[in-house]
Amino acid sequence: MLGTDDGDNIADGARALLVRSQASQAPRVRSARYKVAVGAGAAIVELRVDVEARGQRGTVKLAPRSLALLDLTVEGKPVAPASADDGEDGGNSEEGDHLVEISGKGMRVVTARLQVKVEGDGEDQELNIGRVPAPITEVEVRLPGKRGVRLDPEVPVQTQFAGGLSVAHAWLPPGETLHLTFAAVEGGAVERTVRFSAESW
Repeated sequence: MLGTDDGDNIADGARALLVRSQASQAPRVRSARYKVAVGAGAAIVELRVDVEARGQRGTVKLAPRSLALLDLTVEGKPVAPASADDGEDGGNSEEGDHLVEISGKGMRVVTARLQVKVEGDGEDQELNIGRVPAPITEVEVRLPGKRGVRLDPEVPVQTQFAGGLSVAHAWLPPGETLHLTFAAVEGGAVERTVRFSAESW
């Protein structure tokens, strides 16, 4: 608010500035964790999302509707998915997404189980999973056999083979896409250490 003296206590030529905070009180996602178990033709995705509720009711995007939503809970209690027009930010959410409504104040744990079709043949396969927009995202992938796993966005992936399963683990930067590709590893090892030896005489 800018003003001059109109008989008030503001001196001639003096200016006053009114500052109001525009910080959003909508729910904010803190972190997301994906556990992906790949089977024959489909994968089950167990998703955990830590959300900070800040007083204003709103929705959080979980996954595209191309994934089948098997169950959804907030703080361990089953809930129905929200519609695109629920919450303050519902109008900005795509209608093609599974959403969950968050209200009140405090930390909320959202869990969801989803199913997604595995694309490709037995050698080279892929999954496309839309991602919760989170500053911290952890991904764990379990699949049968000795397989190598690549993620898009491209990040370092740690893979181990135990009990007939390949287990891959990675951390993702902020973003909204998650694409997994996996293929059989030649030589029967998920991670190979190559050694060269030479003799000179």
